[in-house]
Amino acid sequence: FTNRTLYKNELYYMNLSKYFKDPQNDTLSFISLPVENFSIAIKNGTALLQPENDFVGVRKVIFIAYDNKGGSAQAPEITLNVIDRPSFLRIKENLPWIVGILAVLLLFIFGLYFFREKKKKEIERVVSNSDQNAEQTVVRKRIVRRKR
Repeated sequence: FTNRTLYKNELYYMNLSKYFKDPQNDTLSFISLPVENFSIAIKNGTALLQPENDFVGVRKVIFIAYDNKGGSAQAPEITLNVIDRPSFLRIKENLPWIVGILAVLLLFIFGLYFFREKKKKEIERVVSNSDQNAEQTVVRKRIVRRKR
């Protein structure tokens, strides 16, 4: 509860009702102390935390719960760590690598295709030669029989 990681330019929801209980089961309301670089709205026990656009850094927030009979409780200080969402592709920065990998894959695929075609033609040639050799053998046998 005391450490939260948020992503830059993204909203974050916290269900505060999970962390506060009133001994008399009274309905609780919530407030937060102001936090620099954040806007915080609370509705029905859920806090919506929104970091300022492009903000990255660490801030601390304190939430306070109170009931309609004057009772209140303060939660421990919560650390909000706002970071950039990791991007594994980052296409712009890695474009040369992506193009290179695609080129190698295409060369590999074309190489397999042409190698297969070459082998296929070689097999056809061998089969064709075999057929011709078989025909020549049959012709030779006929000639040998006729000579007898």
